[in-house]
Amino acid sequence: MFRTMTNDLNERTKLVIGPRVWTMILGVVTSTFTAVLVAVNERVGNYHDSFAILITVIIGAAMVISLIGWFLVKEKHSVQEKEAGAVKFKDFFLLFKENKPMVVYYSKCVFSGFIWSLIFATPAYYIRR
Repeated sequence: MFRTMTNDLNERTKLVIGPRVWTMILGVVTSTFTAVLVAVNERVGNYHDSFAILITVIIGAAMVISLIGWFLVKEKHSVQEKEAGAVKFKDFFLLFKENKPMVVYYSKCVFSGFIWSLIFATPAYYIRR
């Protein structure tokens, strides 16, 4: 999306900072998911229904925020891309060989997935009884 907003590399760099900060803040907020689930369950009395209510509220809030952001984005220009040949399966591995920042990024994604499981799946397992 940033490529459609500007061609200036410095401006793109500034645009990336905001979403990263919000992602960290929302990560801290969502780490309290289990505590909020227990609080909702005190009123509802059933973890299955409490979980459904809480997830529905979170998805609804994410949808509203996404729609607001979608309507606020104004494209300044249209990016013209050259027509490329067909992508081959071998090209995927070539990317990992030549693009070290991409390897670091996807390694970070794998370990973030481990952390996600540790933070959310483990407490959910113990809440189940």
